[in-house]
Amino acid sequence: MKPCCNYSLSPLPDTHWTSGRVNDVAVRNFARQSIDRILPQRLQQYFDPATTDFVGGIFLAKKPSPVSELSAHQDSSHTDETKYPAVYAG
Repeated sequence: MKPCCNYSLSPLPDTHWTSGRVNDVAVRNFARQSIDRILPQRLQQYFDPATTDFVGGIFLAKKPSPVSELSAHQDSSHTDETKYPAVYAG
């Protein structure tokens, strides 16, 4: 896959950033398409494709910085977890 555009994040912000919050639609789409192209094939050996859907994905970058602290956490899976299991992978 070729790079999506001439977009540069250099220098990176002093805090973390995610591809889902970049204003440039081409960058967001490139990140999503890259994740969709790579991650499911790497994870399929662990899941039954007849009962599993791979959905979503963002790229998160965080460089070392005194103001870039990001505590361990889990975002909402947008899944009714009373009915279906949700797994985060990365």
